[in-house]
Amino acid sequence: MPPPPVRPVGGRTKFLGVTSIVFASLGLLCCPLSLLGTWFTPFPADAVDPFTVWLERSITLSILLLVSIPMLAAGIGLVQGRNWGRTLGVISSLVCMFTYFAMLVLDVFFIYWPLITAAETPGADLPGGRTSLYAGVVIGVVVLIVAMAWHITTMTLLNSATVRSSLR
Repeated sequence: MPPPPVRPVGGRTKFLGVTSIVFASLGLLCCPLSLLGTWFTPFPADAVDPFTVWLERSITLSILLLVSIPMLAAGIGLVQGRNWGRTLGVISSLVCMFTYFAMLVLDVFFIYWPLITAAETPGADLPGGRTSLYAGVVIGVVVLIVAMAWHITTMTLLNSATVRSSLR
């Protein structure tokens, strides 16, 4: 009996696989650098405890670093058209989404709010000034929201009938 014909991997599936590989590679590269960078980030005196920032970042970035490895494997599996790649991709995206949400909540309460409060005190010594502080807060929040939206989109696309039908 001849083997069943091999279905070609769909374009959406390959796109999700390649983007997973790219983002996982960036995660493996950038998470350690971001963690190292928290030691060198200037904060206003008495506004934010540098150890609190480092602790929050070390926990969340360690989770993201550990999730980057299965996300890389999921991307390879999706490019090859394997069903386990889809399952691993959904799980990785779910963990990343909740980690980014936790980062957003922790950043707002333990970093952004104290920084904004310190910026409003008269005579505050702010590295870069108020404008750069507010820009950093806005950019930080927007980046985390976009990251969460990307993982929600990835989970939705991985569960679509088009992607499911192109996997073996």
